Amino acid sequence: MMQRLKILGSALIALSFSASAVVAQQFDPKQGYEIHTVNGLVLDNQESLDLGGKIFISKKEPHKESQVWNLIPCGDGCYSIVSPLTELGIDNSGNGSKECPVIQWDPNKENPNQQWRITALPNGNYLFTSVASGYNLGFPDAGLVAEPVYQLKPDAQKISQQWKIVKSNLKVVAEAFKTRSDNDWENERIFAVNKEGRSFVHPSLDTQSVFPLSVAEW
Repeated sequence: MMQRLKILGSALIALSFSASAVVAQQFDPKQGYEIHTVNGLVLDNQESLDLGGKIFISKKEPHKESQVWNLIPCGDGCYSIVSPLTELGIDNSGNGSKECPVIQWDPNKENPNQQWRITALPNGNYLFTSVASGYNLGFPDAGLVAEPVYQLKPDAQKISQQWKIVKSNLKVVAEAFKTRSDNDWENERIFAVNKEGRSFVHPSLDTQSVFPLSVAEW
């Protein structure tokens, strides 16, 4: 009888731990989060608007909005990791099960390349595992400042693949990238000119609606 009670008690403890782990993985999509390495660096898009641009680990800086992320639920414990500043999401780059840098891309929570399964570890850290590849978010080297973030062959024991998720008090909106004007053509999120004079038009825009007249019609 005592042996049965011990077995039942162990089962209840395991069930309780499992339930608490599930609760721990519920993230508010409206809440901003910082994603920290174990040694205190943070995930950072460095304010880049480039499609295909890399994601880096940087020194934590107070009030730096490029270090804040939203975790958007995709179902079944999976989330998209989206910057509220640039409105771009972290994508595993579409290279399948291959170690390579992750990139940022237009967010699509239906795209497996942008779906990350978040797993809580007993030490309080988390794994981010790509649904598309089964590889973990991490960094391949020593974890120094300005290293790019990769998807890596999964090894939950490596601290280079473990992350801390910390709530941020910053209220970040994409308006941070907008000029003072309310005209779309002056909105830096839609149209920006860099130092070399080249222009950028967001891929989701119909260029004919932005520039309806040809040169001959001016």
